[in-house]
Amino acid sequence: MNSPACAFVLALLFKIIRCLFPSRAHPQIDFLFIYFSLNPIPRTLVDTISNNPISPAMQLGSGVQPMQVRTYDRPGLLSTLTLAFFFALVIVLPNSVRPIKAALFPLLAMFCYWKTRRIDTELLIVWGLIAFVSIFYLVYPPQPKLTTGVFAQFGLVYVASPLFWILICDYVVRTYSFETISNFLFWCTVAALGSVILFFYLFLNYGAESVSLFMATEHANVKYETDKANFKATMHVFGSLIFIGSAFIASDTLGFFKKAGIVVVLVTIALVSGRDALTFCLIMGAGIFVFFRYLDFAKQKLSVTAILISAIIASAVFTEVGNLAISNLVEKVQNFGGSERKAQFTALMRGIQETWLLGAGHTASVSVVRHVDKPWRYELLPLALTFRVGLIGVLIYAYPFLSSVWRMVGLVRAGCENQVDIFFFTGLVATMLATSTNPYLESFEFQWCLFLPFCYFHHRKINA
Repeated sequence: MNSPACAFVLALLFKIIRCLFPSRAHPQIDFLFIYFSLNPIPRTLVDTISNNPISPAMQLGSGVQPMQVRTYDRPGLLSTLTLAFFFALVIVLPNSVRPIKAALFPLLAMFCYWKTRRIDTELLIVWGLIAFVSIFYLVYPPQPKLTTGVFAQFGLVYVASPLFWILICDYVVRTYSFETISNFLFWCTVAALGSVILFFYLFLNYGAESVSLFMATEHANVKYETDKANFKATMHVFGSLIFIGSAFIASDTLGFFKKAGIVVVLVTIALVSGRDALTFCLIMGAGIFVFFRYLDFAKQKLSVTAILISAIIASAVFTEVGNLAISNLVEKVQNFGGSERKAQFTALMRGIQETWLLGAGHTASVSVVRHVDKPWRYELLPLALTFRVGLIGVLIYAYPFLSSVWRMVGLVRAGCENQVDIFFFTGLVATMLATSTNPYLESFEFQWCLFLPFCYFHHRKINA
């Protein structure tokens, strides 16, 4: 190939990388980007929220201003691609290819700490309290079910994983612009939606063995429910779509056509697949969008409850599938998510009363057992954690969520909320609501949904 052709291919390759991952390039190859007149380096997310404390850079409906101050050195292209690869696996393929993710997880955390060389005091204290509560309730009271494997599992999920995610998410928030994060999450959403469609096609045509990449063969399932006029699909990627989908719907961080495309596909998949938690969180995202779009009017005339009810009514699709899906959703809310969850609710409440809100231990279980191999795991995660670690322990676990909500309320009261705030706030609330139906946060792949907003609002508070 001649020199002009090589130059053209090289320029095209770098342009594609820039579009997909518009982060700062490695210093050794900066001259290539300059030579081919590629896009300028965007500023960091911390810069976005810190340049103008009173009037944030990304106000409602406005763009982001040029970069003023760089928080850290330029991230290398290799580190950016590695982080992108790891997050793509976590978001699009949760609970799959775990050996690769388990190998990258601690390495990326160490790399992020090496780049930042510091942990803010609040983040360190929060992790220390979470680790203390986790270890304490693993060894006290004495747990007959505590084996080496169980101890290692709880140690990873409740001790190591929070620390790793805090280090990684703090680095991401400090280093990359929100445009970069939003662009990346958009393509992850496209890939996740594509994986759902591919899952349906492969399972219905070739069986459970063909979808082992998306779901363990023994758990993969797609069945048609005649009374509800929809399919019931078992896929963990819905947990990722709950965060990203509701966040994109609630905020104006995407262009109109991108947002419209995502909304149409998300709503269709949610209704067809029978995922009530996803449907509810998408409706909630639409309600938050309406609330902040008409915030002044809402403060004077309407309550948040009225807006959410209006969003639910407006979202009812005038078809048999839509009406049955909404009816089924309302019925499940009234019955605590179905007969199984209702039985879990009753048993867990009885167990909480018997332990006087002090906690029965991480491996304790109640009379209703959902998983034989993991008897302590229940779909109603907030109640299960209250039973296992007590009221004080669950408040410590919930601190990242509670502090983020408190800071968001302060921003709204001060009238200085922006679209980035709305994005992370909505995704966080949707994830926490989903934990009432599935124990997503007991898998390290979903804990970024908690700690990425927490790290963002941590810096938002510092600079606001």
